[in-house]
Formats: sequence, C-alpha cells, structure tokens
Amino acid sequence: MATKIISKRCSKCKEIKSISEFYHDRKPRDRFKSWCKLCRKKYRQSPKGKAAHKHYQQSEKGKVADRIHVKHYHQSEKGKATWKRYLQSKKGKATRKRYLQSEKGKAYRKRAIQKRQKFSPLYSKIIGKVNYEIQAGRLTNPTQLPCHYCGKPAKQYHHHLGYELAHWFDVLPVCIPCHKKIHVKLL
Repeated sequence: MATKIISKRCSKCKEIKSISEFYHDRKPRDRFKSWCKLCRKKYRQSPKGKAAHKHYQQSEKGKVADRIHVKHYHQSEKGKATWKRYLQSKKGKATRKRYLQSEKGKAYRKRAIQKRQKFSPLYSKIIGKVNYEIQAGRLTNPTQLPCHYCGKPAKQYHHHLGYELAHWFDVLPVCIPCHKKIHVKLL
C-alpha cells in the first residue's frame, strides 16, 4: 500500500513545503509538479517564463492542448454557467451585438437561416405568420404565459404538431431550455 505524501522539496527554491503548495501532475511518480506554486508563479511572470509560454502556445502541441482544455471546460457545468453569465452581462451582450453586425456574424446568421429553411422550407413563413398574429393581438405573446412543460416563464412558441398548414397556429408556449430538449427528443 502506498504511503500518503504530506510534504515535498521544491527543486527550484530547495525548500521543503506542504504538498498543498504544489500543483497536481499526472506524470511524476508522486503526482505533483517539482516546483512549488510560488516558484512557478514567479517563473511565469518573468520575461523568460512569458517567452516560453508564448512559444508553447504557438506550437502545434500547445494549440492542440488548448483546444482540448477549452472543449472540456465549455462542456463542464462550471464552463456552461460562466458562459451563460457572460452572455447575460452588459459586456457579453455588447460583444454579441458587435459580432452579429460584423461580416462574420452576418455570414453565420445567413448559414443558420439556410439550415433552418433546408430543415423546413415553410419554417420562416410560419414564424412570420405567428409573429404577425401576436402583433395583431390574436395570439398571446408567449412571454406572458408559463412554459407548457416546466411552468417557468415562456419565451417562444413550439409547433408541437408540425409545420403543416393545418397546424400553423397550434402552438404551445415553452421556455428556451424545454424547446431545446423537445428538439433533441428529451421531452
């Protein structure tokens, strides 16, 4: 049975420190970095450390590692919550608005519309008709209704019977999370 390590000697400053003063690392036998956190921080802030970090980020290995790290972070609960908070902040809203007004953002929106129209050629026409009915007062604005599935405030309508002409106005008020779940067949 392996003994539990409680202290370790930093190979940079040569001091014996508590194991909590070292970052985890999968490769070494003891599963901790050889330099303590303080020495690593000093090195990263030095010109030599900054240059080494920049060189690593620009290397192919660094780019792959960054993509993997970003992908895992954005798929984690913490990453999703942080992204959601950012998008709801003033800075996030302004950034998104600037992006959607840029050439890249306009191209993205155009591709999204084409993808939707490919999925259902009548989709844009139906959404336009539903919005017209809301503005005319013949359909209640979905934001004034509770979600059909979870009871939270609704944001949009869902065509639960399909997009055929007979069902254009057979809609259910739903919140955005429930609408996404419906379309991936979770509800």
